[in-house]
Amino acid sequence: MAIKGKKKPQNRGGRARRAPAAAPRPVVGGRGREPWYRTTRDRLIAGAVGAAALIALVAVIANARSNSSDLAQRREGIENYAGEVRGLLQRVSPSATDMAG
Repeated sequence: MAIKGKKKPQNRGGRARRAPAAAPRPVVGGRGREPWYRTTRDRLIAGAVGAAALIALVAVIANARSNSSDLAQRREGIENYAGEVRGLLQRVSPSATDMAG
């Protein structure tokens, strides 16, 4: 009498089972590209960008200094004008108080 639940082994036409395929192997190769700091072309580009940044920084600083001198001249002009207005006010205020009173 056969044991319940046990299945007969399934044959594949007399052949053994195939083994699963192996994982693909990585391609062994050299480095794809050299880093940018090792190639002459990229070094020249980096130098040009650095020089342009330095020139721009110097231009901004020079412009700020010229703006500060312009600001000092404007401030001096305003102070001169305020001094003239104070002198005029001192001359006019006694006459204005006499007219009011």
